[in-house]
Parts: sequence; C-alpha cells; structure tokens
Amino acid sequence: MVKKKKKRPVVVAEEEPAEEEEETPKKKKISPFDNPESVWYQASKNGFSVWAQPLGFVLWGPMIGVGYRSGTSFLFDVHLRLPQFGFAYGAVSDDPDDMAGFAIGVQFRMLVPKSNGGWVLGSFFDFGKTNALYRKGQLREEEERWSTFVAGVSGGYRFQFNHHLYLDMGLMAGTIFVSDQDWRYS
Repeated sequence: MVKKKKKRPVVVAEEEPAEEEEETPKKKKISPFDNPESVWYQASKNGFSVWAQPLGFVLWGPMIGVGYRSGTSFLFDVHLRLPQFGFAYGAVSDDPDDMAGFAIGVQFRMLVPKSNGGWVLGSFFDFGKTNALYRKGQLREEEERWSTFVAGVSGGYRFQFNHHLYLDMGLMAGTIFVSDQDWRYS
C-alpha cells in the first residue's frame, strides 16, 4: 500500500499595506523670548531694572541708574554719574584739592538674546557740571567750573542668571566736549 501525501492547503497571506512612516516634525527654532524654559521668557515680564557701575571709581565716576526694557529687545537707561569719585577724572583735571559735580545721561541699546545671555549694542549720552578747587586754604585759591557733554557707543554681553539678576560686561567708547571753563581766584 502506498501512502498518499496529504496536501496541505496553501494559505496565501495578503500583504497589509505598508504603513507610512510618520515624519518627525522639524524643530522650529524658537526665540528665547518665546521659549517658556528660557530665562529671557521670564525676564521679559519685568520691564524695569536698577543697576550700578562700580568700575567708575577707577575711571570717570561711578554710575547708578534705572532701566526699562520695551518689548523684548530695546533697552532704555537713565543714569546719574558722580565724576568727583572717579580717579581718572580727577587725574585729568590736574588733581584738584576738592571736586564736586554730577552728570546725568541716557543710553539706548538693542539686545540680541542667546539662551542665557545676549549681545548688547547701543549708544549713550551724558551731560555734566563739575567744580574743582585748587590750592584749598592757601592765599590764592583757584576754582574752576566746566560743563561736559559725552557721546559714544557701547557694546558688550549680558549674562542673564535668572529673571531678576543679570550682569553686563562691555566697553564704552566716545568723545567728550568740554565747555564753560570759568576760573575764579579768591
């Protein structure tokens, strides 16, 4: 007897249509002001700041000021400078025995933000009055009075640590115009 092989039924599997691979959406570059995880996003909520420039004790007088940020990248500052406390200012003024004065000014700057900092570029203007007394207490005291106008550019980098604290580092370069040099002898 011959055994017959049983035929196995042939099952044809239908191919399922290939699933289309979903394209991963391209990451859209988000401005630091629009990214909720950025310190700039939180800092943009605060428009006013108070600042100080203590390096002025070495140079042309320390400055204190208030700033306002309009929108996200325009900075406007108003400052008060005390030239009598600046070592370089006194040296240029022939080292007076006594000096008093003040200067007020404004700065306009633009901020180009990065993730935790940003480049700052702008201009500044400053107007001041100074009185200097030479040979104080001697027979011929001399008093000199002058006015100054300063115009220049500023640039640097702003390190934003959190939405309340930042540090600006940079340079200011400009020119000074001196007028009203009145001398009075007593």
